[in-house]
Amino acid sequence: MESKEWVVLLTNLHGAAGGIPAFNREFVDAFQSIAHQRGGVLKVYALNDKGGGASEARGEGYAYHSFGGNRWRFILESLKAARRADGIIFGHIHLSPLALAMPRARYWLIAHGIEVWGPLSWLRRVGLRRMDRVLCVSRFTRDRLVERHHVKEEKTILFPNTARIPRPDKNGSPERLEARTSPVILSVSRLWPEERYKKIDRVIEAMPSVLKSVPDAVYEIVGEGGDRPRLERLARQLGVDKHVVFRGALTEVQLKARYERCDVFILPSLGEGFGIVFLEAMAYGKPCIGADAGAIPEVIENGRTGLLVKPDSASDISEALVRMLKDAGLRCSMGRAGRERFMSLYSMERFKERLSNMMETVL
Repeated sequence: MESKEWVVLLTNLHGAAGGIPAFNREFVDAFQSIAHQRGGVLKVYALNDKGGGASEARGEGYAYHSFGGNRWRFILESLKAARRADGIIFGHIHLSPLALAMPRARYWLIAHGIEVWGPLSWLRRVGLRRMDRVLCVSRFTRDRLVERHHVKEEKTILFPNTARIPRPDKNGSPERLEARTSPVILSVSRLWPEERYKKIDRVIEAMPSVLKSVPDAVYEIVGEGGDRPRLERLARQLGVDKHVVFRGALTEVQLKARYERCDVFILPSLGEGFGIVFLEAMAYGKPCIGADAGAIPEVIENGRTGLLVKPDSASDISEALVRMLKDAGLRCSMGRAGRERFMSLYSMERFKERLSNMMETVL
């Protein structure tokens, strides 16, 4: 990669929540560190990031350009940068049509999940065909691309997510929490109507049954969005609103404290291309419950690091939660196994190792 110039085109990098922006931050940091070692140059263009315009620099060792959602300026500057680039990395399928107006270079696309599972516009299909390599965060996403969009399997590279390992605090978490008296179930998710496939409502629907066996259980939901009022109404209608706590959007320190405090993490989503939140929970040594759908079975080792439940089944969710909450030994063993799995497969060190090896074999 010596003397190579790479341009990374992203929808979001800084200041955005969600799995894709989190992946982007780790990917850019890892790519930059490897590129720097090999004498390469990296330029990052983030369409929706707010900031000082198309020439803003952040001082992380790469050129950073933010556009505040200005699509035409983003397109113009991306096309200019492509004239000098040896390689272009498209961080989202929505950006792939830009490859049609760019001079020939090495093209990589990062495929996360639901954005590539379904039908694509003809421009995105053509953009996809121009890619030299497609980095797929899970086997499920790779298989969908091969089967539905006829991407040649030899063009794909399996490139799983990572998550930051929480640093232990010498004096405990700096976030002050109320005294712990009840078992805590935790979900971390955006709460937008278009993301109802996360199935937070099914967990709320499971709570009446859970409370019959574990009367003091509390379900904490971290995240914000337009679907929150509907979910709050559902909790009131089911009479469990005193046991369902909406924490809203939290800072990194506050979220760390919630992960540390919880007994079990759950997200029975039907549309995860990977599920970074499961890695975060595993890094904290927490057992996980997820739906047997999408790429979640690739992350949760059923019966060892957590439990998989039937898709869209409140009764199955209830049964799994009660089993977890009533068996401290099971939670401990699964949490320990989950952290070991995280360290061996999904740590930042493994992420950088995969990326470095990929650069050696592909570039």
